[in-house]
Amino acid sequence: MYVLLAAAPSFLPAPRTPACGRVGLSPRGSACAFFGPAQYVDPLAPKGLEQFAGSMTSRVWYLPPDKSDWAALLFCARHEAIRHELLRLERLVPVLQYKDKADPAFDALEELHANYCDAAIRFTHQLEEEALWPAIGEVLEVPADIQERTTVGGTYRTPVQWAESDYEELREAFASHNVNTIRQVLPAFAEKAGSLMEEQERRLAALLRESGRGPEWGEQLQAKLDEFAATHPFGATMQQLSVGAAQPTKLRECVGPASGGGEAAAARAALLQRVTGESAVVA
Repeated sequence: MYVLLAAAPSFLPAPRTPACGRVGLSPRGSACAFFGPAQYVDPLAPKGLEQFAGSMTSRVWYLPPDKSDWAALLFCARHEAIRHELLRLERLVPVLQYKDKADPAFDALEELHANYCDAAIRFTHQLEEEALWPAIGEVLEVPADIQERTTVGGTYRTPVQWAESDYEELREAFASHNVNTIRQVLPAFAEKAGSLMEEQERRLAALLRESGRGPEWGEQLQAKLDEFAATHPFGATMQQLSVGAAQPTKLRECVGPASGGGEAAAARAALLQRVTGESAVVA
């Protein structure tokens, strides 16, 4: 089990040594404990991206894939968005270290998890099951372990499978308003989610490239995903999150500039402000 904030989540590159007060140092057992909780730094802010030399949070794609890599582009922006949501939550936890459980900031953190992180992962899993796997399956077989969300990637030496209980355990942790409980559950959840995404990035993207099909097939697959998203209540929000996560990287050249008014980003910023109590939540 990883200790939250004593190190970067294991699906992310190790951060540079942070200054005292930055997230990355545990408030317990460090000089920072004398100065109150760490300062929140949004992962989409320049300071938040300093720890990622290649600006991508994937262990598979150190740098954003090229426009011509149609197989990678089916996954990377959506996965990057999910990683950013997980990273946001991990960086927010120490902000609440010294707050009472009744503090409304915990309610805002709970909403942030439910409305963005949990919703984004659930949407992605449904999109895979109902649109992506069937569309790929018309041409080649998706490996069974990927369809079943079983991984031995990351730190896992024996196969582990995703389950509904993974969602519930994390939801209950946030509902507890207990920082230590969240610290116990969130890193393992992030590692498991990250490993599953990496399996797709490393293995499934390679199978698509080696299928003998070209970018035209990629366009057809993407059209299936867009069609699914257009009828899903979280589809528009997921698109905004994906575009937003791509903007600090060269991925923006592939997904285009942020557009549509950024309703998801604005709503999330309001929740971030409720958690941190700051008018500016990036540094």
